[in-house]
Amino acid sequence: MKKMVGSVDELNFDCKKRSIGQNMQKFSSNMFNILLKFLHILPRSPLFSLRNLTHQQTLITLILLILAPVLAYAQLQTSLSNSVMQLTAVTKQKKDKTLHYRIQVAYPHIASSQYASSAQKFNTMIQEDIQKRIQAFSDQVTQRRAEQTTLPHMLANNYLIINYEADSIHPNNTFIVSVRFKTETYFSGMAHPTHVHSVINYNLNTGKTLTLKEIFLPHAKYLPIIATYCEKVLQKTLPKQAFFTAGVAPTIGNYDLWNLHADGLVITFDEYQVAPYAFGPQMVTIPYSELKGLLSPMLLS
Repeated sequence: MKKMVGSVDELNFDCKKRSIGQNMQKFSSNMFNILLKFLHILPRSPLFSLRNLTHQQTLITLILLILAPVLAYAQLQTSLSNSVMQLTAVTKQKKDKTLHYRIQVAYPHIASSQYASSAQKFNTMIQEDIQKRIQAFSDQVTQRRAEQTTLPHMLANNYLIINYEADSIHPNNTFIVSVRFKTETYFSGMAHPTHVHSVINYNLNTGKTLTLKEIFLPHAKYLPIIATYCEKVLQKTLPKQAFFTAGVAPTIGNYDLWNLHADGLVITFDEYQVAPYAFGPQMVTIPYSELKGLLSPMLLS
């Protein structure tokens, strides 16, 4: 699994990129180049002399010297052929001095020759969603324009910031992209900004968005298991008086923010769902071992 984070901040609007297989490919390429240089230098070294070796040692040395670059090259070819898709971050920003707002967003983009149609569908869906959020924010700023005229100029500050985290897993050759967006919004005069998460879990093979129900076996009673685990974790991390137990009740609405990671099912609870604003959002990772016998064969590898 590869994980990437798309983030922006006020001073440095940066685009971070990471592709599946990219790290291994770079490692293999570097190793191959090092081995070639080693083979070029080794015969000239006074420390190396076939005359000082037995026939058996000489044979083993030659085999290793020949085999090493071949294996490195084979590894390089494997990493290239396994690169089914590439995840990159797209970033955008906009400022309006008249309405006193700034917009900074980052969202994922998929490139895949093998699943070109599904990748394009994903990209279009994400772009349309981001555009709707930007438009909704701009409309609200416009509606609040009269209110802002009563505030000191230095307090006229509105902003929308969208960042994300994206993971990719591929059990049983099913390529799933799991994205969690974090949207931070602030309008002039507010006591503090709001933070809201949203998720998308996308099956690249089928070109469809996954629902929580679909990752479990039919008729599986998964909600009580998830709720019980989350409650136990949050009881340890949150003060008793600050824990809103209703937020972990086994209802589908409490668990609509979920992501698939290599190490388990990640549940996100937004501010106010299980704790006051001051405690921030809460995340619980449920190991797949805790869901044994409930998961769909699609996720079993």
